[in-house]
Amino acid sequence: MGLINDPNYCDYVDTYNLMHPNNIFLEKNILTDYNFDGLARQMFREVGNDVMPTNVSKDMPSELFNKRTYNIPINTTFIFSKKVRMFYFHEFGRHLYCLSQMFNHIPGHGSLTRKDLNVESINNYAKKFLGKGHCYK
Repeated sequence: MGLINDPNYCDYVDTYNLMHPNNIFLEKNILTDYNFDGLARQMFREVGNDVMPTNVSKDMPSELFNKRTYNIPINTTFIFSKKVRMFYFHEFGRHLYCLSQMFNHIPGHGSLTRKDLNVESINNYAKKFLGKGHCYK
């Protein structure tokens, strides 16, 4: 989404939060990939501060989406993404998803929470251990 991957981002976040502890305990600074004028983003603005630049969303033009131009705000406390794509572009605990930031998606969760992927995982297990009775049961 055009967000810069700064390898020191979480260090900056930690320093900011040490100097501004209310950011963790009282602030609701939300970073999201939902459309700026969409209902979900409007709801986020009702409960907290929308810290994502207005022209940044999951639906921005691909030439801007793939160009790293925007700094991720260091006061971000909540990350809400519509799709799990953010995990492909940002490293946990380094570029984003620092210890003080909460988020709504966990990478790889789909195989546990989506029925189709759960069935696929069971089928893959069955194929892998077919003929090995102690594992297959």
